Amino acid sequence: MRSCRQQVSRATDWELLLPRLPLDNHDGRLTLKIMKLQTTRLRTFDLKETLYSGQVFRFEELDGGFWVRVGNRVLRIEQHGDMLRYGGCDRQFIRRFLALDEEFESVHRAIEDDEVLRPALHAFPGLRLLRQEPWECLVSFICSSASNIPRIKKKIDALCRLFGSPIEFGGYRSLSFPKAGELTDEAAMRKEGLGYRARFLAGLNEVSQSLDLESLRSATYEDAKNTLVELPGVGEKIADCVLLFSLDFSEAFPVDVWIKRAVQDWYFGGRKTPDRDIRQFASDRWGEHAGYAQQYIYHYARMRARNG
Repeated sequence: MRSCRQQVSRATDWELLLPRLPLDNHDGRLTLKIMKLQTTRLRTFDLKETLYSGQVFRFEELDGGFWVRVGNRVLRIEQHGDMLRYGGCDRQFIRRFLALDEEFESVHRAIEDDEVLRPALHAFPGLRLLRQEPWECLVSFICSSASNIPRIKKKIDALCRLFGSPIEFGGYRSLSFPKAGELTDEAAMRKEGLGYRARFLAGLNEVSQSLDLESLRSATYEDAKNTLVELPGVGEKIADCVLLFSLDFSEAFPVDVWIKRAVQDWYFGGRKTPDRDIRQFASDRWGEHAGYAQQYIYHYARMRARNG
């Protein structure tokens, strides 16, 4: 988040050698490994709700924690109260990925005055926005088009089977995420269930070597979004997801069916409202924190629907 760069959680530098029994997920065997897990203290953070909030798709909950695949890494992440234990990366990586360097309390205070939104804030006080690698985020959300989360995960796993390489940590074996330039076989992607998205991914792959997503951080929100929507398969919703979940544009407000339904019901009396009007409403109401409001609305609406 552009306005939130102060450090808010203190990290310790000691390491723990802990035995684990992770699943060797390629052939179903259990293998004993000693994993070197570092620790950091947290404040106002909920790992489980954050991972399950629809921002990221390559993770598995197992053995009291999570195996998270990021690029060519396998991470082991566990939360025990205000203590986070992690392995497969260094402290700088985990703090950046989980956005532990953001002054979250000021964001919470800024949007808590919204009485309509307040129940969602209180239900999930530790929900955060992740800071993903932009290429993986972009490809993942192109895969998300017209799909639910289980189908999105299957599509992403198919890409990793086609184009990824073996990776491992602590006995957990997986596949890396394809790099830019590696999505080379449109026919194979179609065969693996990517459907019409295969054409978009192949087209994106053709321009990927000249695509500098990181440079968009220094652009305005409007210019960065305009750049993204020119890419194959990228509309306003996918562009806003990439801007929000990987490039620190906290004013981005992705509008999907969950957000559209919830905002119409909560703020427009159920009246059908165009997506552009919803985005403008969010900008006017929450400003630079609209992205956080979006994530709370999305996760709260989905969890209420699931739990009745």
